[in-house]
Amino acid sequence: MANSNSRLLLQGSAPIVNPVNFGSLPADPSSTVPPLPTIAVPTTELICDIPRRLADTCALTTQTPEHLAPFFELHCATPEGCYGTTFNLFYGEYGVTPAAGVAAPTELEALSFTEANAGAYATVNLYNFFPGNQLKANRIECKDVNACYGLKLNLYNVDIGDFICDPLTACTDCTITDWTNPLAAVTTTCLDLV
Repeated sequence: MANSNSRLLLQGSAPIVNPVNFGSLPADPSSTVPPLPTIAVPTTELICDIPRRLADTCALTTQTPEHLAPFFELHCATPEGCYGTTFNLFYGEYGVTPAAGVAAPTELEALSFTEANAGAYATVNLYNFFPGNQLKANRIECKDVNACYGLKLNLYNVDIGDFICDPLTACTDCTITDWTNPLAAVTTTCLDLV
């Protein structure tokens, strides 16, 4: 007889359940499911608006956005936000490849450095690998003190529309090198285009 301080332990065996037979499933079910097509979402803009000394800044990093859209825009919109940054902007072989029947991009809208030292010592590699297709950078703007100080623009098969240096000291030591003919690359100052 059990009293109020004792506990009864009931022991018994659990019923045995037979496993359900699902037929012959493959060991890896993903091997029978066709993969879904991947659609690359075009990158329309890259905005660098965090100062150099804060976390998650573009400054002193390498930025290589993928699948650049026609009319792509780069904005360095804070003091030193893109200081010392390398931007790899590739159209074609190393970047976006248009689907069959889709025309290759012909224009990039803007590279904007709009605050003091925003693009100082940055490097922009803007390469267009689409054969027979000239890419036009519609606007490059350096719009504050030293915004493009020491900026290096490396271009391949790219034409520049408007180049704005306001004030003119925004483009001190800024250079552009056209690598379309690598055996005869041409370097000029940004002020030559103003």
